[in-house]
Amino acid sequence: MRIQNPILWADFPDPDLIRVGDAYYMVSTTMFFMPGGPILKSYDLVHWEIVSYIFEQIEGYDTVGGGYGRGQWATSLREHNGRFYAFFTCLDLKKSFLFWTDDIEKSNWNRLDFEGMYHDASLLFDEKSAYLIYERGGTGDVRIVEWEPDLSGFRPDTDRVLFVTPSEGMALRCEGCRALYKDGWYYLFFIDIPRGGIRREWCYRARDINGPYESRLIANSRCDYRNIGVAQGMVVDTPSGDWYMILFGDCGAVGRIPFLFPVTWEEDWPVVGAGEGMKLTYDVPMVSRGENVLVHSDSLNHAENRIANFWQWNHNPDKTKWSFTDRPGWLRLTASPAEGLMDAKNTLSQRTCGPQCVFTVELDASELAPGGRAGLAALQWDCALVGVEARPEGFGVFTAKRDVPDRMSPPSPQKDVFTAPLSGAHVWLRAAFDFRDVPDTRDTVQFFYSEDGQNWTPAGERQQIAFNLRYFMGTRAALYCYGAGSAAFRNLDARVLED
Repeated sequence: MRIQNPILWADFPDPDLIRVGDAYYMVSTTMFFMPGGPILKSYDLVHWEIVSYIFEQIEGYDTVGGGYGRGQWATSLREHNGRFYAFFTCLDLKKSFLFWTDDIEKSNWNRLDFEGMYHDASLLFDEKSAYLIYERGGTGDVRIVEWEPDLSGFRPDTDRVLFVTPSEGMALRCEGCRALYKDGWYYLFFIDIPRGGIRREWCYRARDINGPYESRLIANSRCDYRNIGVAQGMVVDTPSGDWYMILFGDCGAVGRIPFLFPVTWEEDWPVVGAGEGMKLTYDVPMVSRGENVLVHSDSLNHAENRIANFWQWNHNPDKTKWSFTDRPGWLRLTASPAEGLMDAKNTLSQRTCGPQCVFTVELDASELAPGGRAGLAALQWDCALVGVEARPEGFGVFTAKRDVPDRMSPPSPQKDVFTAPLSGAHVWLRAAFDFRDVPDTRDTVQFFYSEDGQNWTPAGERQQIAFNLRYFMGTRAALYCYGAGSAAFRNLDARVLED
């Protein structure tokens, strides 16, 4: 089989991996999107599908507004004695969570709460004990704490420093821990960023859990790609004994996307790329067992109020204000007051995908009240949207944008950039995303509208979108309704366009 990197041109950051028999499972970050903690499954490490979510929601993420760039991230996934565990910290809540289940493909796991923060932590099991390895945010201190045998809590007086990573010349000290016990060695994987450099992956190892640890740089490459370094991830073995590693790279507005590399071991050190370096293509001794569907069409005609796994809500939804059954054949979203898209409740989203993708949806806005808005959006910190607004004189189409001066500045208020009258409230909307590394069109979205579903009119000019640390997720395609009244959607068509 040929590996073609990136294996998923979509936002699946902070991967952790395990193998169970001939199946591989991967967890990724979705922060404030609910349900959260997606579990993906593959039989060949290249083709993945979401099979479950660790949790339906977490208290504290009901308010939208400024509640972005927060929540679940860098989750550690492990199997131990037939049970599956996931651990992560919500830094904004100053709490940590251990989830567990006996069925990894069933959503909504059992949960234990812990006060305190264990940044970018990794679960680790050896023959006798269970540990949590973490980094004390920004200090470079790598710490360890031991679990009680039943993982009901931490053993008293076991939280200690393992080692301290270098500080001189560093823009980012160690983060993103992943831990492995193999052949009597303890391996700890971390990223860092030297001042003026790119993200790199380091491996630390020791024969004793308490050290001493030695280290080696194992990944330091952009892979000829537009990113800040492909790093942070986990190694996994195959049933035949081969090894691979999934790392991710920040790739603009589409988000942080996974790359797969074969791994060999030399003198008990992992070699990423198996001696060939970090490349975009490899021929490997695996059999292809699937395909990747990264954007998903949906008729929105469902007999029960349950969304498919590729959908997530922007924050905890209000279950009283959305339904597939109130109007059979349609998804109805009931508006809540909001200043703009980023304050709106019950926005339903899915990932976009490179190199280009197009989303089209049918909208009946006849039940919007004056001031109500509904439509299709590029959900990102500098969001862009197309939609229908109910006005006293009738219905009109609009596009709007929220601009961000730079990645750490507060955004400007959402402003309309295009308006046009409509003959009625029944329209089709389209969003065409372009993530190719092409001048003038890179990281953009072009909106269109139609009153018959056949003839399309551009809704203003192409709009720029960008990845932003205050949002910290890739751009989503989203259905929304806010202001007043309700709106109904059906026949969402989602397609990937090749170069």
